Amino acid sequence: MQPLASQTLCIFPSIGTIIMPDDLIFELNVIEQDTAAKEEENLAFRQFVKADLEHSDRRLNAIVQQMTQEVWAHIDCRTCANCCKTRHPSFSRQEMQRIAEYLGMTIQELRERYLVSDPDIGKYTTREIPCPFLKENLCSIYEVRPSACSGYPHLHRNFRSRLWQTLDNAATCPIVYNVLERLKKRLAFPKT
Repeated sequence: MQPLASQTLCIFPSIGTIIMPDDLIFELNVIEQDTAAKEEENLAFRQFVKADLEHSDRRLNAIVQQMTQEVWAHIDCRTCANCCKTRHPSFSRQEMQRIAEYLGMTIQELRERYLVSDPDIGKYTTREIPCPFLKENLCSIYEVRPSACSGYPHLHRNFRSRLWQTLDNAATCPIVYNVLERLKKRLAFPKT
């Protein structure tokens, strides 16, 4: 396997050796700093997508989906798990029931041990971070995880209406960060 001039050969213990595009950034500290430095630019990009971009929602979602697949092909979430280390996912009553059954406990026991009520959203969230269900960078309730986790990084639909969430997630998720930066180029975002 020989990388091209714009690619780097990377070895990941969990998935083996792959060729990575050089324009992808994986270092979480760099992503967090760059996202903070680009706060005004990202807000302007949000405004551009909401008000000035002439693509239909369907077309925009297709572009985002394609870029997400391209980036995701080079990132193994199991080597990162930063979302699980930095976010408090929300749990609906149905999700709590499903997880409690999976863990062999009651909903009350699940709440007392792992969750706290969040009155702002009307749901429960994890008590602490990292997520108490994260074990060695893997989700111990993966088969029954809540939709907040199974849908992460939330780039697969309704991109235009999820831009606040996307900008927030860019600081912690290499997939979101790299998709966002590629979108700026692809959509000819006029940086100021």
